Amino acid sequence: MEKWYWEENEEMVMSKDAKNKIEKEALFLEKLGYVKTDDEYSVHYTLNNISIQVDFLRNSEESDVFIRYLDTNQVFSVGWIALVRNNLKGEKGRTENAIELVRYVKRYYSLITNLRYCMDSNMLIDEYVRQHHFQFEKSVAEFLEKA
Repeated sequence: MEKWYWEENEEMVMSKDAKNKIEKEALFLEKLGYVKTDDEYSVHYTLNNISIQVDFLRNSEESDVFIRYLDTNQVFSVGWIALVRNNLKGEKGRTENAIELVRYVKRYYSLITNLRYCMDSNMLIDEYVRQHHFQFEKSVAEFLEKA
């Protein structure tokens, strides 16, 4: 029986191998005191007011890292921040992209864990989307064509 695009399948979950590679790269977070938890799609690291989540997006072939400020319940995409701040495009596979974003968090940890920096990044993201709206419209049209 054919699977519909929104149905979960084994390829959408984070494999044990992918999880091991990501956890190895993110070991610096545990050394900083973060507590690690995981589920079938993601690995979470939490310390005080901050949660960092390495995520294989459900029903997608993409991955991202999210930083959540727990006291304000604000969430930011490290993938988007890396794109607008450093032109990091994430054009590899899911595991490789996740690892690249974890490395980005490590390299820019003091910035990424600053709420003001993330909020300012969101303004840059909004501007980027306005400047590249035609690309997003094309992507949505292609997605709907496949659906």
